[in-house]
Amino acid sequence: MKPSSVTSWGARGVAVGALALAGLLTTTPAVAQITNFSADVHTAIDRGLDFAANQDWFTDGCPPAAHGDATGLITLALLEKRADASQNALSVGYADANAVDQARADAGIAFIVNRVAASAANDFQAYQDGADLMALSVYYRTGGPDQAGALSAIHQLVDRILPNQGAHGYWCYTNGACMDSSTTQLVMAGLAAARGVFLDTGDAARLADLNQATLNARNAYIANGAAGDLEPMLEVGHPYNVGQAALSLQQSTSGIWSQLAGGADVNDPNVQAYLRWVYNRYQYSAWTANGGWATSRYYYMWAFEKAMTYIENSGVVAAPGSLAPVDMGTLAPAAAPAYANRQTHLDPATSPRAANFGPEGAGYYADPNEQPRWYFDLARTLLDEQDAAGQFTPPQGSWNVCSAQAYAILILARSVGGGCIDSDGDGICDDEDNCVDVPNPDQGDGDGDGIGDACDDDPVPGHDVCCMVCGVDVITSAEQCGLAGGVQVDEELCCPEVCCARPDGSHQIMEAAACLLSGEVVALAECQDKPDDVCCQQPDGSVVTVSARACGLAGGQAIDVEVCENVCCHGEGGYQVTVAGQCHGDAVDAALCEPVCCEDADGAAQVVPAGACEGAPHPARVCEEICCTDREGQVGTATRLACERRGGREAPAEWCAEPICCQYRDGSTATVTPGECAGGQGVQAPAEACAQVCCVLPDGQAVTQSQSWCARNGGQPGAEARCDQVCCQIGDQAQTTTPRECEGSGGQVVPSEWCAPAVCCLLRDGTAATLGEAECAEARGMAAEPALCEAVCCELEGVTQTLPAIQCDRAGGARLDAAACEALCCALPDGSREPLSADECAARRGEPAPAEWCQEAVCCSLPDGHVVSLPADRCEAQDGRITEPALCVEVCCETRAGAGYLPQGQCVDRGGVVVDAPRCDADVCCVLVDGSQAVLSADACQARSGREIDLAECRAMPDQIDRGLSSDGDAGVGNGNGGNSSDDGGCAVDPGAPAPTGWVWLGLLALGVRRRRR
Repeated sequence: MKPSSVTSWGARGVAVGALALAGLLTTTPAVAQITNFSADVHTAIDRGLDFAANQDWFTDGCPPAAHGDATGLITLALLEKRADASQNALSVGYADANAVDQARADAGIAFIVNRVAASAANDFQAYQDGADLMALSVYYRTGGPDQAGALSAIHQLVDRILPNQGAHGYWCYTNGACMDSSTTQLVMAGLAAARGVFLDTGDAARLADLNQATLNARNAYIANGAAGDLEPMLEVGHPYNVGQAALSLQQSTSGIWSQLAGGADVNDPNVQAYLRWVYNRYQYSAWTANGGWATSRYYYMWAFEKAMTYIENSGVVAAPGSLAPVDMGTLAPAAAPAYANRQTHLDPATSPRAANFGPEGAGYYADPNEQPRWYFDLARTLLDEQDAAGQFTPPQGSWNVCSAQAYAILILARSVGGGCIDSDGDGICDDEDNCVDVPNPDQGDGDGDGIGDACDDDPVPGHDVCCMVCGVDVITSAEQCGLAGGVQVDEELCCPEVCCARPDGSHQIMEAAACLLSGEVVALAECQDKPDDVCCQQPDGSVVTVSARACGLAGGQAIDVEVCENVCCHGEGGYQVTVAGQCHGDAVDAALCEPVCCEDADGAAQVVPAGACEGAPHPARVCEEICCTDREGQVGTATRLACERRGGREAPAEWCAEPICCQYRDGSTATVTPGECAGGQGVQAPAEACAQVCCVLPDGQAVTQSQSWCARNGGQPGAEARCDQVCCQIGDQAQTTTPRECEGSGGQVVPSEWCAPAVCCLLRDGTAATLGEAECAEARGMAAEPALCEAVCCELEGVTQTLPAIQCDRAGGARLDAAACEALCCALPDGSREPLSADECAARRGEPAPAEWCQEAVCCSLPDGHVVSLPADRCEAQDGRITEPALCVEVCCETRAGAGYLPQGQCVDRGGVVVDAPRCDADVCCVLVDGSQAVLSADACQARSGREIDLAECRAMPDQIDRGLSSDGDAGVGNGNGGNSSDDGGCAVDPGAPAPTGWVWLGLLALGVRRRRR
């Protein structure tokens, strides 16, 4: 659940009174989204857990004959139990569980911890370790008492899981030998849960290795998925083991979950391909197994539920055209692509009550809050498969009755196995992150709308103000201050009146601020002269409860006290506590104004009046903000739930107060919270001691530091501009300058790390790169001698290339002179040109050619009207003009003289029109009116009033054929420059050169060469 702010309520003297102060976060929700169906589901979960307890599965293993293989699953099911029957109730975990369930969890976790401790360091068992890791992680993160034992077991499990991942990305049963999806999915679930633990504990090393392993598995599912037979271009499924032909629902849904656990989201194209395979074969009760075992239906249902629930909880919205959980079950069996075993949604409005829960018929589950969806399909089916004793028994059977029981309960509880997926890498799990796609580790939410400031379109906070009303200063909203005729004043003045014991022994009612300066605050009852408050109507008509004296000073008058009594008012402003005289609406039941922690339509939780809660109420701890200190001593404000989940504890409120200037024992100062100051054994110092100055040190270096630091180090305050340094990019160089110098040099301010000293970084994969120190550390590299990163010309297996020196040496290469790697334009035997080193050019039997031959060609319009493709420099040398590339594309062009191929630009210049290619492709032997013969296109022959004869009968002399081919330059179609032009240094014919001689064409004709479109 995303953290959210707690509403600030007003103080004495205005329309926010006693009702608002009582039970702010302990009120029982007035409205709960409980339906007949959600109530039966809650009962089914309780029955199922009771059945497991009666079998001693929590105490003796689940079942004992299988060495406790499923103890982790059934213990996880217990910890994932929902708080109540509300549709959107949160899982209780350990701390919020009842005493009976805590005892069960203690037994299950003790069984797991003891078994792990007694096992060998590398006694890896995929199913068991993955399940145990989920249970231990949820137990640890939700306040289980054996924190040390659970964390030790988590470390041992992860430390043996990671080395047993195969190079292919999968985990086999007890090693990494096979490419098994079923075992991999359980391991991925365990690692996703452990990720949250390592984020909480700051275990960066294990977290990095874990994230790499889950990424490897994600890539394995991407690489080894197979196209389905319904929509081969769109859908991808997965078999139990890579290489098997049969794709299964069980492992295709495992592929969805494993990709999500590896960092993908619903819009990843590979996730979409897997979703489409399942969407086309969606089932929940009419089980065909789809290539898997018939006894694995519950396994499939949990893998499917886990993926769908995570997508829904993540907050990532499916892009237009993408599949989402809401689409599952909406495709009819006969719809394309047709699939007879595909099922559609069950309808709560027509579904009868499950027989073991009551005799009610169709319509019992009808409710506006229960709509046809994938969860109703799965959960309704499971209700039918639970007997009166609480056991779930799939009709197809199961290979382990304990795991089947656990899977069923987990599905009903909408469990993701404690899975933590951190899409934006900010250290906050997606289901708790108030900005899923934007890193914001501070989770700042200024306006308390459940959307973090980093991704909120309107993050401006709304807060209360200090309001002076009739001489009394109170905290209230700006709106209430205006309604009461008050004015906003400095918040430091906002202290209520108290009974003050004066130094002379008298007791007097005065403002708290004044009392703190000259006396001591004592119980209000000790001030006998406390003036009675009255309901005061001020000159502007507003009412407020103040002393009679204050009312008179404000020009008001006392009126009926009921007008100033607090009521719950339902008006245009919603439900709010106000005085009766200012209720512009109806006075309603006071309970409707009691604050509750409520989930809104967007899934965010915040404190609102009960009458305004349209979503699901949650336990107060979901919304209650406290001052929280974590295991590393970091202090900050967080919701109670978020604090507990991170293993933190509540700290004194003053620890999270506004920062102060703190002076430590070594004389250094820093602006920190009071809690951080006390934790560092510091004392509060005057604010000026922390003021930052530009400090000029004896060696001339200027740094921005506090005044006290500057004095201790023999410095003197200098001009601020001297310390105002930025990282400035000038050309391809980044250097530290002042902003003015950067601007004057035509530079651009860039991130400061661009100016960080570069180091030669030896990376873990054996390569080397020149990186900033921070980048090298993040990549887990090692700084080395700069020379090792210098580029050298390296010969590897007969190929020369430029590589870092260390990389060339490690690969067994030979260093050559730099010239051996310098690129030149190489003309290859096949007529192509490529920039290659001299050695590579010679090795491929090429010859050096002019550099411009390897330049990219442009479309060039020459002064004589020809349009040709040339390198840019040659175009410029011939006084050409670079024009649209399309003008150089050859088209079939029809002119007055007939049809032939020309560049589009020349076709237009000659008044031609573009026609279909067949007009230019049909060559005939044409007998012209003067009796000569020529090889022309059929259109050209017709245009010259010629007569077509068989091509083989052409007996033209070469000069006749020449005339036929080159007459007036139109019928004989050139290639853009009036001849057989080559723009790459080959057989080029100058545009002004004579036409080819006839014997060349006759030779071509004899060989059967026909001019075709290039």
